[in-house]
Amino acid sequence: GVPQSPGLTGLPTVNETGFSALGDRTFAPNPKLTQVRQFIDNVSWVRGNHTLKFGFDIRFTQNFAGTSSNARGSFSFNGQFTSRVPGQGAGSALADLLLGQTSTAQLTTLLQGDYRNRYYGYFLNDTWKATGKLTLTLGLRYELQSPPWEHNNHQSNFDLDRRSSTFGTLAPATGGSIRSRTFSDRDRNNFAPRLGAAYQVSRKTVLRGSAGIFYGSWGYLAIANMGAANLPNFVNVSFPTASTAAVSGLVLADGFPAGALNPRNAANPAGVAKLRDFPLPEVYQWNLGVQRELRGNSVLSVSYVGSGSSYLPGYSDINQPAPGPGGLNPRRPFPSFGGITLVSAFAHSTYHSLQAKLEKRFSRGLSLLASYTWSHTLDNSVNGEDTSNGPVTPQDPTNTRVEKSSSAIDVRHRFVTSFIYELPLGRSGGSLGGSAPARALLGGWQLGGIFVASSGAPM
Repeated sequence: GVPQSPGLTGLPTVNETGFSALGDRTFAPNPKLTQVRQFIDNVSWVRGNHTLKFGFDIRFTQNFAGTSSNARGSFSFNGQFTSRVPGQGAGSALADLLLGQTSTAQLTTLLQGDYRNRYYGYFLNDTWKATGKLTLTLGLRYELQSPPWEHNNHQSNFDLDRRSSTFGTLAPATGGSIRSRTFSDRDRNNFAPRLGAAYQVSRKTVLRGSAGIFYGSWGYLAIANMGAANLPNFVNVSFPTASTAAVSGLVLADGFPAGALNPRNAANPAGVAKLRDFPLPEVYQWNLGVQRELRGNSVLSVSYVGSGSSYLPGYSDINQPAPGPGGLNPRRPFPSFGGITLVSAFAHSTYHSLQAKLEKRFSRGLSLLASYTWSHTLDNSVNGEDTSNGPVTPQDPTNTRVEKSSSAIDVRHRFVTSFIYELPLGRSGGSLGGSAPARALLGGWQLGGIFVASSGAPM
């Protein structure tokens, strides 16, 4: 049968080829809870031509993630056992269901993790009006973040350190240091300088530019790619039947065998690995633009905006079988395991854009804002939590550079315009504005609109 899980009710998922699925859907319920305790203070100090700002930002974050996965059980029926010759061709999936002959059955434990991390940020910023035409902004920020740990140490890590006594096995988290609880060291060299400048070329023209380094956070990683998804805290078993078999390997009336979810009985389990050196995401941003005041109370801005990101978390299967004959597992680097997802900071991206904006400030009853962006985004990985057009893992985990291509979110052209027009009716001295009732009824009406046109994302 299907073991009972605390707080989980409902029916197993039943999939029949050619029919709609029955029962409760998998991975539901899928509770999430994020709590952030933040302590922040900023101080501003004006002294002569300098405006100084400094302060700190401290955050204690708790992220709970849970999913039922396939804890209710999942059964599939494809009709192979009720064909004219069982195991050859296809019969009726519904008939297979009535006979309880499964083609595949899957069962898991609940997958849950209560993750915590700490963030400490300190900054100093100086806006200096160097001359009547030149303003400089100089700043420095330092950030220290801890890798996320599971509150009860209910996680493990596939150890890739050849010097370790647990190399090639799942090492459990233990209390004590950040290293023993998270399997990674703190990234301590996160200094982020910023520089900005604005120069008034003439009475109607201003040149602006800035550059800076920014650090991302650990953010939210899918619970299936965290250490909580490893044995013994999470067990995922599957009972497939060969497509040529005449009798099912698991009959519905018999249920799952006793001890199916005992971690000791797991064969060729999947694994999740994280390296000891796991730096925070690093983002470089820069821009250079010119702004010009035009006639008609209008302003035109043209800018080049770019950014480059490195040390982004990406996923790769480091236990792919080498090409060749024979079974899959003997050709894997670690034959006693299935797929091993390595979460590492190999991903990077770049963004370049030309941005133009025309703004007509409200005058004579009309305001207008129109902007156009030409941009190109490149990266070498796709986040598994995002809607994407590409695979999550690289084809060759030993050569991730060949994955570089236009991003799944790359949109080359985008034009947006909006306007507000004050209707000329009901104005004093204007059309239909000769009386107070007419002005009250017809005056003050505005017409507004937004138009958006953009190219599509890559196929």
